[in-house]
Amino acid sequence: MKTTLLKSFLILSIFSFQFGKTKAQISDSIQIYPNPFNIETNVSFTLISSDTVTIVFYNMIGKVVLQPFTKQVLSNGQHIINILTDSIPYGRYLLRFTFGSGISKNKMGFKGNNTTEISKNINTDKSPVLFPNPTSDLLSIPGEGLKEIQISDLSGKQWRLFKTNLNQISLKELPNGMYNIQISDRDKKLILRENILKVD
Repeated sequence: MKTTLLKSFLILSIFSFQFGKTKAQISDSIQIYPNPFNIETNVSFTLISSDTVTIVFYNMIGKVVLQPFTKQVLSNGQHIINILTDSIPYGRYLLRFTFGSGISKNKMGFKGNNTTEISKNINTDKSPVLFPNPTSDLLSIPGEGLKEIQISDLSGKQWRLFKTNLNQISLKELPNGMYNIQISDRDKKLILRENILKVD
């Protein structure tokens, strides 16, 4: 009797573990190289377990310009994927990695000839502080108390300047595109400066 109960408990435990656990996740390991790139680049990442992967390139006005991977099923472990980028023009891109587990990660990529100059302005390991990114409307922001928010496009044109106590703002009225958001505290001390992509 005890043996039967023990077997039943073990089977139930294994079943609960296998079907109760969350879906696959990705380790914080996404790399793009070379970056800046020209006609091709590589992306590498490590999956903790098998999952589907979608990779999308957005330009600075939020338009999808390249989608080399769409819900491709990949096994667990490290993956290195070569992506041909000869079909897209020179410029700055946001690469969005979406996994079937519901996780999304964003990285900035640059295509150009003068890679030395562009490299001075990129940190591919920097994790976004503003989220979600891209966003179609609401954006969560860090910092407690009164904050000054300045939103400009990449040409330097200021779109909004306001103060708020909130930790969430709306970008719904902004046209699609890439914006620089600067957040300062009540003493004008910079909390962060980050690029965000506005999409539909």
